Formats: sequence, C-alpha cells, structure tokens
Amino acid sequence: MKTIIMPVIYTFLLSLLFSCSLNTSEDNKTRPDFNPSSDLLLLQFDSKTDADDITSIAATGSILKKLGEEETNYLAVAGAYGKQGGLYIPSPELFNLVFQDNWVDVHNQRQEAVDAIYKTVKKTLKNGGNVWVMEAGQSDVSAKWLKLLQNDFASSILKKQIHIVQHSNWNEQETTPTSLQFVKENAAYHRIEDGNHTNNSTAGFHEVNSKFIDTISSNPIHGESWTLAFDIVEQYNGKDGRYLNPMIAQEGGVDFSDVAELTWILQLDQIKDVDDFADWLGIYYTNGI
Repeated sequence: MKTIIMPVIYTFLLSLLFSCSLNTSEDNKTRPDFNPSSDLLLLQFDSKTDADDITSIAATGSILKKLGEEETNYLAVAGAYGKQGGLYIPSPELFNLVFQDNWVDVHNQRQEAVDAIYKTVKKTLKNGGNVWVMEAGQSDVSAKWLKLLQNDFASSILKKQIHIVQHSNWNEQETTPTSLQFVKENAAYHRIEDGNHTNNSTAGFHEVNSKFIDTISSNPIHGESWTLAFDIVEQYNGKDGRYLNPMIAQEGGVDFSDVAELTWILQLDQIKDVDDFADWLGIYYTNGI
C-alpha cells in the first residue's frame, strides 16, 4: 500500500479536469470536492454474486490510469459483500493486474484486510484528508472498519471526513440492516441515483455497446485488464447458481454500473454513458474510430 504526495502541477491539472462538471442532482449541489493531494479512494467490490463487479474493476483501473495511478492515493478491497447468498467470484489475478499490491482480500483474509483498511483510513484522517468509499457492493465491511475508528476520532470527524457513496437499492437491501444503519449514522452517506440507467443524474454504464468492447479490448493501455475481466465474466456469469447478469450475457452487453459512484466522487459529470466514458479515456480517438 502506498500514499503518494502529488506534485503541485498535477494537482492543478487534475483540478482543471474536475472543474468541467455539471451538477444535476440535489446531493450533487452539496457534495464536497475530492482533493487528489490529500484524500483516499477506497474502492470496495463485493463480487458476490453478480459479475458486473469484474468489469467495474477493469473500468476503475482505466480511470486510475487516466488520472495517473502513481499519483493517486487509493486502496482496493475484494470481497466486501453483505448478507446475500450465492457464490463469490474470485478474481485475484485481475486485482493484481489492476491494483498491483494496493488491494486487500476480505474474502480470504477477513480480519487482516479489515485491519489494513482501518490503518489506511486512520492515516488519511490524521493527515486531514477525506476518505471516499466507492461502495460497489454492500456496507457490512465499511461498518467493521468504521467501528474501529470510533476509538481514535470524534464522531464529528468521522461524519465529516468519511464519505460512503452508494448507488444501488439491491446493495442496500443486502447489507445487514444494523450495518447499514450504522454507516448512515456515523459517516457522510451519499445515496446517488442508479448507475444502471442513463435517464438520471448519474452516469449509466449498463448497455449493449459492441464498439466499446471491441475497442477497449484491443487498446494498448487498457486492453489487457479488460480482456482478462471479460474472460472472468464469461467463466462465472450465471454459473453454479450465481446470478446471471442478463446484460453482459448477451452479445455486446457491458455492465460496470458501480463505477457511476467513482465518476460522482471525481465530479466527472460530463460522463453520461459508456461512449462518454470511452471518449474521456481517449480510446476512440486513439484507435482512429
């Protein structure tokens, strides 16, 4: 795990990138700014039992590459699931490829991983930074490390500096009720609109888009991680009783809807759908399409 202090020029350029946002929802009007020089991105994926988390991991990696992952303070989390049934989708090779050593495995090393998250969040808070949780799943794990922080910080600090961002009704329903209540009461809980749709205030990353799949799979910067993600999705989607994601089961279907939370955190509100995401990455231009 690493914490990087960014050069001033990078912070300035990144601030310019974020400044072109268009705030559309009520929550957007009051959301704090993400500060790339001091804040932590905590990227929590449940991967149980929907395969959309796998392509969300690849999409998150592409965003980090665009921003400059060596200059971004982040920690990824595997297995951040709640009370839902069904089998987990293991993807350690994808986490290694996308996040290198900057991830922890709650599924296989639960207590060690929770402790590592706690220490990383604690360090960020002590340095005055905010913690932004991309809750690409349920909030049970967030409740565990948040409880540990109560021994170190006043409740007012936790409520002000820890931002948990959730986009899904299903994720909330599959969170243990006491855990959901706890995070809502003890952190800044931002419930944004669903990333499975485009007719709302957040980006929608759930559609048939063969052009995107073909282009990003062959891209020299992003292709390796996306190709691996698509292979894992094909291996596990709907298999052995896992949820069959109907969008990604069909030809040309893609779903990385959880990433709507990350674009919201980074205030990339110009990104409305998959093509906008590709344009922001520059992959259509790069491939001459």
